[in-house]
Amino acid sequence: MEKITILALHDGVGGAEKYISTLCLMLKDFYELEIIFTYKSKDKLYDFSGAKIKYLINDISNRKEFKAAIKHFNLIKIFKEGYKSIKLLYLKRMRNIKAIKNIKSDYIITTRDFHNKYVGKYAKKGIIKIATEHNHHNNNKKYITKTLRCIKKMDYFVLVSKELYDFYKNKTSTKCVYIPNAYDIQIEEKSKLNNNKLISVGRLSNEKGYLDLIEVMKKVYSYDKKIELFIIGDGPEKELLIDKIAKYNLEKNVHLLGFLNSENISKYLSKSSLFIMTSYTESFGIVLLEAMEAGILPIAFDSAQGACEVLENDREILIPNRDIDLMAKKILYFLNNRSKLKEKVKLITKKKEKYSIKEVQKLWIKLLEKR
Repeated sequence: MEKITILALHDGVGGAEKYISTLCLMLKDFYELEIIFTYKSKDKLYDFSGAKIKYLINDISNRKEFKAAIKHFNLIKIFKEGYKSIKLLYLKRMRNIKAIKNIKSDYIITTRDFHNKYVGKYAKKGIIKIATEHNHHNNNKKYITKTLRCIKKMDYFVLVSKELYDFYKNKTSTKCVYIPNAYDIQIEEKSKLNNNKLISVGRLSNEKGYLDLIEVMKKVYSYDKKIELFIIGDGPEKELLIDKIAKYNLEKNVHLLGFLNSENISKYLSKSSLFIMTSYTESFGIVLLEAMEAGILPIAFDSAQGACEVLENDREILIPNRDIDLMAKKILYFLNNRSKLKEKVKLITKKKEKYSIKEVQKLWIKLLEKR
């Protein structure tokens, strides 16, 4: 059986880690799998089924702690965390290089730019080198240049959206391949679409646009005070969200639930009627597929490129120009027209089938069999 080594930053919460978990599920019956994580997280959320796991550093990056020390101008902590940060960065580089030099697999799949650079330079000859991209470039020239530079010596560059594939395919000599993300959850209990509950899932960070979501909720609340919003996730904007929720007196209607595992996310999805995405950018919209699997209707700003792809540019549920008023009106429209809501859910549910584990698995097997 041929062997695949997957290189990753850590085993904790994150889009790349979710991607790796799904990749393991698709490939475990066909290949011997190994994952080399640079860092070991305290809380592992995902299951990396069928893979042998190796950690290079029995710790996690202290970037958050170092930034906090600088912010509060705590000289003792700045020195302590700064020293630790330098040590971790040194170990990150040296141990990854050593690990990559020793890999004897048939394939290496990377999930980070720094891995692409090291694999291109240090991997043994004969190994098929596959880079993957999960982030949108947002027309950031520096990011685009860095990405193209790092994949120069890779054999394949896998993009998770058609839009990203079209963008990169003529900018590099590395062979670009479009393989979308797959959704791996099955939700037996579908939503009855009979409540006034909204849900959103994602990291509480600027690019997800959650502060705008609270603005949307303010508009919705002014028309119907029985509507509730549940936000699943955590991140750097949590305190800003708490303050804004309090400012608009929405504490009883907007609930921040923190990180939840897939099982609990599924439960909340199936007890909701609408999924709301306010992201500024998304390379792919896997949470939209999970919402469809639960039988609820997704509504998103069309600034999220991944949402446009997954929802096939459906202008009835994609809101242009990040129009907060229009999104609020659309939410109220569907909640006040249950027959239309159920009809729309039935129509869009068909869109998710091409992103199932079974269908995306075929694309990965096709790529790997090119060896």
